[in-house]
Amino acid sequence: MGLRNAWMRLRANFRRNGAERELDEEIRFHIEQETRKLEHTGVAPAEARRRALAAFGGVERAKEDYRDHRGDR
Repeated sequence: MGLRNAWMRLRANFRRNGAERELDEEIRFHIEQETRKLEHTGVAPAEARRRALAAFGGVERAKEDYRDHRGDR
């Protein structure tokens, strides 16, 4: 493997890792927003988080769907 190929693979890996971090942050943001919204309606924090996660439909499933759409699989 040439140096150019190694460099391109390394860059692609960093981009993929950066995209994963951004995806994690985005998912976390939406779950936190829904949790806060539920808490403001009087739902206890733990229950609000549980409901927010349930409403989201599964974090890993969302990540898989995103990867499929992006073409990383």
